[in-house]
Amino acid sequence: MGQRGLASRVFLFATLLFAGPAHALVAVEEPPAAETASLGWSRGPGTEMCATAIQLGEEVEAILGRDVLVAAPDAELSLEGRIERAGEGFRAVIAVTRRDGSSEGERIYTHPGVNCRDATESIALILALLIDPDAEPPSDEPDPNATDPNATDDSPPAETRSEPVDDTVAPFGLAVDLSGLLAAFVTPSAAPGGRTAIHLRFPSGPLPPLAVVVTGWLAPWSRADASGGAWVDHLFVVGGAGLCTIPSLTDWLDLSICVMGEAGGGFVIAERTLVPDERERVLAFFEAAITLRAHVWQALTANLGASLVVPFRTEPWLATGNVYWRPDPVGLFVFLGVGFDVGFGR
Repeated sequence: MGQRGLASRVFLFATLLFAGPAHALVAVEEPPAAETASLGWSRGPGTEMCATAIQLGEEVEAILGRDVLVAAPDAELSLEGRIERAGEGFRAVIAVTRRDGSSEGERIYTHPGVNCRDATESIALILALLIDPDAEPPSDEPDPNATDPNATDDSPPAETRSEPVDDTVAPFGLAVDLSGLLAAFVTPSAAPGGRTAIHLRFPSGPLPPLAVVVTGWLAPWSRADASGGAWVDHLFVVGGAGLCTIPSLTDWLDLSICVMGEAGGGFVIAERTLVPDERERVLAFFEAAITLRAHVWQALTANLGASLVVPFRTEPWLATGNVYWRPDPVGLFVFLGVGFDVGFGR
């Protein structure tokens, strides 16, 4: 090896010896890992149509653009939220706790609208900002200046994102309506009375809720008059069952549309001069009813409705061989009352 080759090797060794450590001292700072969170979410009475925990979690991760929701033992942040009715609107309370047990207080959001679904986006944004304060909600507006470098003139149009399907399943529900009743055309005269309807609703997915209804009505007095001042008083008591569909009109108002079959009896309870040949009769009806039910406060409801009643038997009632009353082929009920609702509320 010549002197020139030896000198070159010594120079290279010296360069690595003194220059290498200087480069090794330069460290690349890694960005901190994004925090993860667990989400607990509950819905109070009257908020069954608000977003579920799964739907809310999907909204949060869509805003943040990444998966951040994990099981509670693996989360740095615990978010416990609840939504409930607040007057005509809704109120959401979110408690924030860190893994070490320290509390970061509560966040309260009040939504004045009557549609609980409209509050979902705002609540999801609040949750996303609690997880990542630097988060920026994705814009729905496309950038007009953005181009796809892989696109060609023959490329098909970009696939648009479809809106998520609302697959909320309405829970079981029980509603009891107690109403004052006015019956006409199926009783000898317009008869006041009472009506009870018990609705049991079943989960129905995206379809309008379906319910089985059990009904009963009582008209304790109506009078059939005859010539010569004679009269006969009647009592009617009827019960039945049917099927209803109960679509929601707003968060506080629903519409009940029912068809029912009913059976019962009519009884003579008082008479003057006229002696009835028939003191009682078995009765059967077909009824189609429509009811507006307003959710007044928590489980308390008010209802207003009407129904058409078709008797299956319209033979005349007889007394001393003469006709003194014949039911009309179609009757009318009008009813107004209050009720108790568990699960039908919005």
